[in-house]
Amino acid sequence: MEEIIGLSKSKVEFEEIWKRFHCALFVVLLIYGLYYTAEKYERILVRPDEAWKVRTRTEAVNGIGDLKVSDAEMLVSLEPLYVPDKFEGREMWKNPNMESVPETEKSLDITASGVNTTDASESPAAVESESGAAADSAGETTVPAVLTIYLHGNGGTPEIMTLTEAADGVSPESLSVPFRLGKVFDGWYLDAGCTIPFSGVEEGVEQLELYAGWKELAGFVSDDAGHITSCAAEGVIQDGILALPSDMACTGIESGALAAVADQVTEIYIPANITYIGEGAFENLPNLMYIEAAGGNPNYYSEGGILYTAAGEMVACPAWYTVE
Repeated sequence: MEEIIGLSKSKVEFEEIWKRFHCALFVVLLIYGLYYTAEKYERILVRPDEAWKVRTRTEAVNGIGDLKVSDAEMLVSLEPLYVPDKFEGREMWKNPNMESVPETEKSLDITASGVNTTDASESPAAVESESGAAADSAGETTVPAVLTIYLHGNGGTPEIMTLTEAADGVSPESLSVPFRLGKVFDGWYLDAGCTIPFSGVEEGVEQLELYAGWKELAGFVSDDAGHITSCAAEGVIQDGILALPSDMACTGIESGALAAVADQVTEIYIPANITYIGEGAFENLPNLMYIEAAGGNPNYYSEGGILYTAAGEMVACPAWYTVE
């Protein structure tokens, strides 16, 4: 009886060991099968040479390795991959929007670290052609015609000035203004006699000769030193006040210059730019009551309506003044 019980127990232990062996074998086979399936799966989806290109692009974009492929190769998508019909799960890799596209035109859209592949219409040749056309278009700039201009002072300063300007940028207002004592600039002219005013550049002109035109100060006539030699009988006096020109072109007044308006003058105003007054210039003015010199005049000042030099010598006085 004990022998029967012992044999039964041994049999039970042997069956238990046998079951554990089969379980262990099954696990080993399962792991090997999964590994083999995964390796085959990878070989089917991506060929080794293409996998290397994708890995190289990815490392280059992430700054891990050196980029050993051209920029064009970075942008061009991989060649269409062929997936066997018998491969399980093939349907899940198909793009539902590409069902009507022939098998040879299907390709795998791969994005490596933010670098999107381009389609056939954006091939390197097409990109280069488009960029070249854009560069050519951008480079087609019209070079403006260059014009040489000679500005003649015609009695003013500078005597002559030479300019080189773009023809489309030249106008009467864009040119500099010369200076002349006793005269006011009256614009640029095409002739020295100042009979043909300059209004603009004519087409095809490469060289331009311009002459300064001059006119008298309003109501006065002056010499080349800027000294008033005469004045108009009308229009220069307002309410008996004679204000000499405050233009820097006018620097003084000569004796006898006020003869034409002698009986109309009751007051005289002398601006700071008048630095010369001829002897007796303000004499023979029967109605003159007051003379005023502007502050800042370097040569003259007034006090009580009487005009003095900067040194204190009396120059002119009103009609009412009597010498003691």
